[in-house]
Amino acid sequence: MSNDLDFRALTGGIDNPFVADWKKEGRPVAGYFCSHAPEELLTAAGALAIRMRGSGSESTARADAFLGSVNCSFVRHTLDRLLAGDLEFLDAVVVTNSCDHIRRIYDILHTKNVVPLPLYLDVPHVRGEDALGRLVAQLEAMKTALEGAFGVSISNEDLREAIALHNRTRRLLARAAELRSSRPDRLSGSDLLAFAVASASVPRALFNEALEERLDAIERSSAGAETAPGGNGAGPQGPRLMLVGGILDDPSYVEVFEDLGASIVADALCCCSKTFSVLADEDGDPLEAIARRLLDHVPCPRMVADYQTRLDDILSAVERHRVDAVVCERLKFCDLWAGETKMLARSLREERGIPLLVLEREYLTQSGIGQMRTRVQAFLESLG
Repeated sequence: MSNDLDFRALTGGIDNPFVADWKKEGRPVAGYFCSHAPEELLTAAGALAIRMRGSGSESTARADAFLGSVNCSFVRHTLDRLLAGDLEFLDAVVVTNSCDHIRRIYDILHTKNVVPLPLYLDVPHVRGEDALGRLVAQLEAMKTALEGAFGVSISNEDLREAIALHNRTRRLLARAAELRSSRPDRLSGSDLLAFAVASASVPRALFNEALEERLDAIERSSAGAETAPGGNGAGPQGPRLMLVGGILDDPSYVEVFEDLGASIVADALCCCSKTFSVLADEDGDPLEAIARRLLDHVPCPRMVADYQTRLDDILSAVERHRVDAVVCERLKFCDLWAGETKMLARSLREERGIPLLVLEREYLTQSGIGQMRTRVQAFLESLG
């Protein structure tokens, strides 16, 4: 039954039993990198769209033959799993120009014939009608490639049904995010991250049913419960934190903060709130609707000119969720987030007096976890 879905277990490797069952039915599986990828188009093509992760990797030896030691560990671990043949069930992989590190994955997949259909999406670095037109044209080309590879014809109705399905996922995750803020005792930050990662790991219809059941149960158990000072739901009284940063798909990282008494009540993460920050229009031209959603959701640091938009989004969340401090996590050797971190330190800590903790990490959480715990504990103590 759907209500037995183990969200936490699904944050492990992407080669889960639901993927295996999907393949047994003779249906294609398409992986994708980045929240700027067109999930709806993959679903409309009849594929199971799953977000690429390196979870389950134990080495980067194969990837290191192509990438240097100054490439981020997320890219190296994920590429290693691809090169090792661990993800042979993938019929297609969509790579975007999220950063130069991820961009090179496409070159390797294409040159070495690692997957049957490697696809590249050049997401514009700016927004506007010109960028929209360019992106729609690329989606048209990708649609044609998927139709040829999978032997299907993708109609506008197929696209609209896929958009509606993914929008339902986004609405449910947004509902969960509100519970994370109002009732962190019933739905924690690590819970929400697990939900978001799981949503991109199994068939969306199955996920939607399971999450709706879970949220209904949480809301029933919370009804009439006593509220804490300030109108927030009763629960942890420790610091309320906002977590920002790049790729983070491991709930155990968030649990470090929770184990030390804090609550993650808001985030600006590409694997969490950014995936459900904007809905796609369910009317009108479907490819244009998908393109607009990709351009309109909270921009990542690759869109340098949109820093103020990202800052405004963080400041709004700080006020709306009564955040006490912000934590910025970034992968070692991530150039984009290195620059973003410097600007956030100025904008938050220096100009507005908002406490900020910057944590550099490797992709696999258990690497350096002891040092991280020490720094987090000291930071929380400094908040009083």
